[in-house]
Amino acid sequence: MFDKLTKGKLIAGLIAITIAGFFWNVFFPPGGSGANILLGIFVAVFFIYYFSGYFGSLIDQEIFPGGSKKRARLYRALHNFTVELATQLSNIKKSKSKLRKIGQKPIEDLEQSLSQAQQVMSQIKSQWSQQGSMNDHEHLLKDAHEKLERSSRAVFSLQRKWRFLYGMPSLIFALFCALLIREVIIEPYQIPSGSMIPTLLVGDHLFVSKYYYGLSKPFSSEPDFIIQWRKPKPGDVVVFKAPDYVGRHAGQAWIKRVIATEGQTVQVINNVVYVDGKPYEHVEQAKPVTYMDFFGFGGPDGGVWRKQTALRSIEKIGNIEHQIHIMPFAPSPALGAKWPVASSMSLPGLECSMESCKVKPGFLFVMGDNRGNSADSRIWGALPVARIKGRASFIWMSVDGSEQSVKIGPFNLPKFRFERWFTGIH
Repeated sequence: MFDKLTKGKLIAGLIAITIAGFFWNVFFPPGGSGANILLGIFVAVFFIYYFSGYFGSLIDQEIFPGGSKKRARLYRALHNFTVELATQLSNIKKSKSKLRKIGQKPIEDLEQSLSQAQQVMSQIKSQWSQQGSMNDHEHLLKDAHEKLERSSRAVFSLQRKWRFLYGMPSLIFALFCALLIREVIIEPYQIPSGSMIPTLLVGDHLFVSKYYYGLSKPFSSEPDFIIQWRKPKPGDVVVFKAPDYVGRHAGQAWIKRVIATEGQTVQVINNVVYVDGKPYEHVEQAKPVTYMDFFGFGGPDGGVWRKQTALRSIEKIGNIEHQIHIMPFAPSPALGAKWPVASSMSLPGLECSMESCKVKPGFLFVMGDNRGNSADSRIWGALPVARIKGRASFIWMSVDGSEQSVKIGPFNLPKFRFERWFTGIH
């Protein structure tokens, strides 16, 4: 009765869906950037599953007990106890040291008690509607629970209220490994703004290779390399911690493309980037395009989508060909067709004249592919190499928050760009 779909679970499920739908609309309103959408789906599904199972059993126990609340409560208590003990026993059996310490006999006794308790529950479940058997059922459930308690004491040295600690070392180790992987090997990142359009779109979720350039300091608030075995080169797309001089967004994780490295000179003439006097050629004639960009991410209004126009071309950096957007009317002189400008003369990490800027040692010149809408080295200066978190590897999921794919009451899902899933970044 309690392991299948019941009236209580149906009621609890409807309540859970209503609660999840309400909070979904709070955290993921229509027209958002699509950030954390997959995590939200996982959390919502887990919440509905857990709420339906736990509170559904409570509702069945108290409102639909099948004739006896006492029997329903004993049944539910025994069921939960067997699940708890089976999980803890499984964790113990994975440890040779714990098995040696406890001994084989107590383990076998507990396994036998678990088996008998499950048989009792199965028998009672098959006779649930027989009203005359309720007293017998209550005695059977109570005896099975007491026997489990006795046999479990020989296995678990801790009192029952501390028994949840069993398996914690494995959980802590798994969490530590996950954190270590995130800090040293690979880290997820999501695109919140349009500075890298059209290469990376708002709502793209990607993985960053933390070890590509070297071994970074793990669990540190300030990124830096312990050992560096590869240097960033022009064309690489890197994720970094924004330096202090970028303004109010300092310390955030940003993503840009490396344009020049230390010792190289940079200038922009008619929207073409020149490095050491040589152009990064546009290998395709610019074409007018319209696209959707997201503005105000993290702001008080939650951000807004706007249709933008630009000229799309393909730029070649070494062997890398990638799309760029050129804005005919840039919002800032520094993002226009010519650079450097007068405001560039004192930028950190750069030695500038009105003709070009030279990148100082230990710095990189980075730009966004959306050249007319990117806060990058043209505005705030060069990027310290030590601030790099890793190299963008591939897109594993992409969400288009400007369009809706599902809308049911307060619940809405943005459009998924499946064609961009598991694609490389160039």
